[in-house]
Amino acid sequence: MTKKASNIITIALALVGAGITSLLTYKHFVPEISLGCSASGGCGSVLSSYYSHVGPIPTSLIGLGMYLTIIGICLARHKRIKSAPSPLAAADMDDAEAPAQPIIPGLTPLNRLVWGLATLGVLVSWTLQYISISMLHSLCPYCLSSAITITLLFLFASKDFWLERRTLDSEQKLVIGVIGAVMLCGILVYLPKVAEFLTTPLPKPKENPEAFAKNVIRPTTHIKGDPKAPLTLVEFADLQCDSCKRGYPKIEAFIKSHPKQFRYAFRHCPLSIHRMGFAAAVAAEAAGKQGKFWEMVSALFLRQELFNAPMFNESSFTDIAKELGLDANQFEADLKSNEIKDIVVESSEDTKDGGITATPSFVVIKGSQLWKFNGAEKLFTALEDKTHEMYR
Repeated sequence: MTKKASNIITIALALVGAGITSLLTYKHFVPEISLGCSASGGCGSVLSSYYSHVGPIPTSLIGLGMYLTIIGICLARHKRIKSAPSPLAAADMDDAEAPAQPIIPGLTPLNRLVWGLATLGVLVSWTLQYISISMLHSLCPYCLSSAITITLLFLFASKDFWLERRTLDSEQKLVIGVIGAVMLCGILVYLPKVAEFLTTPLPKPKENPEAFAKNVIRPTTHIKGDPKAPLTLVEFADLQCDSCKRGYPKIEAFIKSHPKQFRYAFRHCPLSIHRMGFAAAVAAEAAGKQGKFWEMVSALFLRQELFNAPMFNESSFTDIAKELGLDANQFEADLKSNEIKDIVVESSEDTKDGGITATPSFVVIKGSQLWKFNGAEKLFTALEDKTHEMYR
């Protein structure tokens, strides 16, 4: 394969990668759009996890920068290849010593840069894929596509860098062929296992409907609205969940527009994929001890993106508490209180009884009846249907 053809293929692969990472970056900044994959246990779990950011910067944006840089280098490489002189016969060299291809000034450093970026991209991409599968038990097809793309790009970059001006003899070609065949066999053996792992559903928590119905609202549950309202809307949310953040203002607006029909209760369901989910729930409960639970919930949702910053930790919640006018010393003491933490743990245990595994999830209660909804879209579809049995 000629240098020109290899360079064109590398540019094409980088354009594909740039397209994928552009879409993921757009999804980060405009979370309302749908990527067509599962919101929970798929794209949603991966893209909202702690590992999807480096501080406030999404990894997809870093990947986009890498692909665009590779495209820029390849365009510079294309100009050098295009302007290269035709190969000349080396009269004073033996055939074994003569270069197989002409030496192009300045091409080797460019090849080295592309290979270095591609190598780094492969290592990071497949590390994130491992985390996605083994720790999050989720798979984002767009992230996987980007990992495959950068791997193909890496192969061409390796060929351009390591085999530049080299001619392989038959033995070397045989060794490379054997290594390639072994790698291919490994992939073919490994992929079905990965597919089986991903398609095997996680064991569902043992539900206890009776216990859930009894404890869906606890004495410690925060409720706002008219106590005489016939319907209670209970939300199970994670304060680091992006979907919960986007749905919260809509829920509040609905409750305010139906003051005689609904009251609103908030329960905690911190997910393991969110680094600060549990700590944020504890912070909200600690603020509740000083009568500012709802204010803290709103403040935490507004500052949700800060949760992924490396310097953000549990003590950072104190700064938010001060902004809300809370007693900082009492707040910090409550953050460490087992009583407060037990409220969050108890709420998490109640979600298991109800079979709730994703956020936001909702329950509407009317007397002894209750209806469960997974996601705000399903909830509002039911709320807007005036023929729904909850209104009877």
